[in-house]
Amino acid sequence: MGYLLHKDFNDITDYCKSRCKKIINEHNKTTLKYSRGQYKGYMYGISITTHLNKNKIKTTNIKLYKIIKDEKNRIQHQYIKDMDCQKGIVDSLYDLMNYVSSIN
Repeated sequence: MGYLLHKDFNDITDYCKSRCKKIINEHNKTTLKYSRGQYKGYMYGISITTHLNKNKIKTTNIKLYKIIKDEKNRIQHQYIKDMDCQKGIVDSLYDLMNYVSSIN
């Protein structure tokens, strides 16, 4: 298990961007707060991979998985007034964790 390469960070960023575009295009007023939460979660994925890539911080997919898992657990156990938004963030981070774990 080696370190993630520049290509891997770009793949994760592209995955998050495509999910964000899908959320925007499938705008549904009944699940607006949940969609906002999902969007925030994927934006977190973009920001963390951009930060790691720009600062040339070497990490494996297991370490990145743990970073995202810690953030998911922090948000999951934190009191947020809007539960739909919180559920959207947690679900998107869980999806991102699954994607990161599938990287070689």
